[in-house]
Amino acid sequence: MIIRNIWTILFFVATIYSVYYSRKLKEITKDKESGLISSEILHVVVPEIFSPVIAGAIYYYSWRKELPIRAKQANKYSWVIVGIVVFFGIIWNYLTGNSY
Repeated sequence: MIIRNIWTILFFVATIYSVYYSRKLKEITKDKESGLISSEILHVVVPEIFSPVIAGAIYYYSWRKELPIRAKQANKYSWVIVGIVVFFGIIWNYLTGNSY
C-alpha cells in the first residue's frame, strides 16, 4: 500500500517536473538545432522513468516546433523506457506467477 502511494507521488512529481523543465529549456535555449547534452538528458530521462508516456508526450509536444531534434530524442528515450518497463513487467509476472 505504501509503495503504491510512493509510486503515485513520484508519477505526479515527474509529470509536474516535465512541464517545468520543458518550458525552462525552451526559454533558455539559444541553439535550436542541436540535440540534448548530457545534463539535459538526465533531466529528461529521470522523469520519464516514473512517467514514461506522459513525460515523453509533454517533452515531445512542447518542443516539436521550436526544438525538433530534442523533441525526437526525448520521444525516443520515452519509448525505450516504455519497452524496458513492459519487458521487466512481463518477466516479473512470469517469475512471480501472477496472471492478469
